[in-house]
Amino acid sequence: MKLIQKYKFATRIYELMEDGVKHKYKRFFTKNEEIISFEEIPENRLTITISPRKSFFGALIITIIALFIFASYFFTKHKTDEIETTLFYLSISLVFWIYFWLNYVSLRVLGNDNIHLFFFEKSPSKESVESFLDLIIEKRNDYLEEKYNDNIYNYDTSGSSISTEIFKLFKLKEQNIISDEEYIQLKNELTKGSSTIKNSLGFKLDD
Repeated sequence: MKLIQKYKFATRIYELMEDGVKHKYKRFFTKNEEIISFEEIPENRLTITISPRKSFFGALIITIIALFIFASYFFTKHKTDEIETTLFYLSISLVFWIYFWLNYVSLRVLGNDNIHLFFFEKSPSKESVESFLDLIIEKRNDYLEEKYNDNIYNYDTSGSSISTEIFKLFKLKEQNIISDEEYIQLKNELTKGSSTIKNSLGFKLDD
């Protein structure tokens, strides 16, 4: 399953793998390729807008200066100089406006403090992006649950559902509800058959 996005001379290609997501990015002379494992991908979704304010205000100020000089054209004798100066400032402001346009973008993000996976919000459509995000989370959860279920057989856990509990602890860590240290401690307590996990968390991990 692939999602191909093209927006303002940039191309993003996402491909679902067995254990993660392959991401390719290309824009002008910049190329990047990476594979992000499902264990690194969080469930948190958010929308962000990147707006280069410096280029916007720079373009706005230079445009105002150019218009002011052009207005003075009607009140000066050296009209040639005024036109050349106006064109000079307008050309500079055009560069700023183009830079602002190229870098202004709305992104859909799967992210936390450690990693971010960026998607153009509306390419090819908002619905297709959301559907692909749903698919990533579904595949991620299936992969993690299968991995924990496979690994749990190495423990002496007869009559218990420790694999499910460990998976829930992992999700709590992903959502920053518990720290990495707490996750490791609670996981160790589970595998050792400790009964202190409820007191450590403050609530029970019910199904």
